[in-house]
Amino acid sequence: AFSTRFPGRALLVDEDAFQGVISGDAGVLAEDDIATESGITVLSRSVTRGSLLGSFSFDRNVLTPNGDGVNEQLGMRFEILAVIGSARITVDLHDLSGRRVRRLLDVEGQNGVYDASSYPELNWDGTDDHGAHVAPGLYLVKVEVDGDARTGQTLRPIGVAY
Repeated sequence: AFSTRFPGRALLVDEDAFQGVISGDAGVLAEDDIATESGITVLSRSVTRGSLLGSFSFDRNVLTPNGDGVNEQLGMRFEILAVIGSARITVDLHDLSGRRVRRLLDVEGQNGVYDASSYPELNWDGTDDHGAHVAPGLYLVKVEVDGDARTGQTLRPIGVAY
């Protein structure tokens, strides 16, 4: 009530370590605050041991971009976990030789769900970086998160048929 700032630190008992606390008004949300997150983040080594990527799925297993109006696009959805602040998030498609065929997404993002409703570029239409349709076959979708302290990635196969 009187705008007094108190310094502090949090004791992580299981890890016998301290973390500093940054002062601020935790009772009032600013315009850029996320309503579902508090102003307090406790970083624990046990939390940061897991994967930066949670669930990862496609809306179909085979893409058939042949113009018949069926399975023309592949939608994907994934979760980013355990990122403090922001991280570079990329989604690339590779052929089986490892050559990048298309970059779908390259953003600075935070924890949360990433899907085609929020990022329309996560709907792949079967084309490469030059706009040409890719050859039929298997491709790998690679999601990579370059966080502040570490990176994470995952690969999932997808089929293209005509």
